[in-house]
Amino acid sequence: MIVIKIGIIDSGLGAISFLNYLISNKKYSTYYLLLDYNFNPYGNKNENILYDRLIKNIDFLKKKGCNKIVLACNTLSVIALKHNIDVITPINYFKEIIKKEFTNNSILIATHYTIKSNVYKTNNSVSSDLVNYIEGNSSINITNELIKLRNYNKIFFGCTHYG
Repeated sequence: MIVIKIGIIDSGLGAISFLNYLISNKKYSTYYLLLDYNFNPYGNKNENILYDRLIKNIDFLKKKGCNKIVLACNTLSVIALKHNIDVITPINYFKEIIKKEFTNNSILIATHYTIKSNVYKTNNSVSSDLVNYIEGNSSINITNELIKLRNYNKIFFGCTHYG
């Protein structure tokens, strides 16, 4: 029996959903969950700083013997794709969901960096006051922001820690 060591990187608890999925499908694997709370949130950081942090976290997991690295974070995934870093990202999976499910009455909420990357080509993507609030950068009236979301039939959260 071959045991695969899989490392998962995220800035918070959102990665646990990826971990649960992997555990249910990969019976003979060992998992390392790197929750980078000290650097949370990623979405408002400079690309060069995030790139350096990503490389540092990948190196840490490789030293633990991880054969595969999963990025449970769209912001880091965009950087990894841009720099051709050999990791597994949720972007292609999420693109397929958006392609199938996104309508004119849907909205994608993601970090500023993810939205600006244009990796998800939707007619209604926002990095709004709600994003700033979630990431601790705003003291908006959260009730008003949530009321605005009632106008949409489907809400897609481009970051695991938003849900």
